[in-house]
Amino acid sequence: MELKFSITQEQLITIAKKINSERMAKNARLAILLHAFIVRALLLWIPLLSPLILFYFFLEIHTPETYIAIAIFAIAYLIVWTFLLKNIAENQASKFAVKITTLDRTIENTTLPRLASLEGSHTVTAGPEHTLLN
Repeated sequence: MELKFSITQEQLITIAKKINSERMAKNARLAILLHAFIVRALLLWIPLLSPLILFYFFLEIHTPETYIAIAIFAIAYLIVWTFLLKNIAENQASKFAVKITTLDRTIENTTLPRLASLEGSHTVTAGPEHTLLN
């Protein structure tokens, strides 16, 4: 049995648009996650660790009260920044996801030329010697 078919430029454009949209959606999801991680790291942990390190190394008195004060400060700082960070991350993530990046343009520019070799007429032959089942 022989199957003949052809792929036109319009079909390739449709396939390329589908591939591009899927890849760009995946990249946007990854960018949002990465952006949220960076925002959390920069806005929460680095400012939190700096005062704690200063308290620990530059405080002359190492008593239990000092460590309790550091723990209370850390917990209060964490609670305040958790509420503030949630609003900051949500506002910035939505703005960040809408932007078209260089990666998106590169995906759009490379997909169609890669599919161009598929354009034209094709023939597929299937017979008893080509079956997958024995």
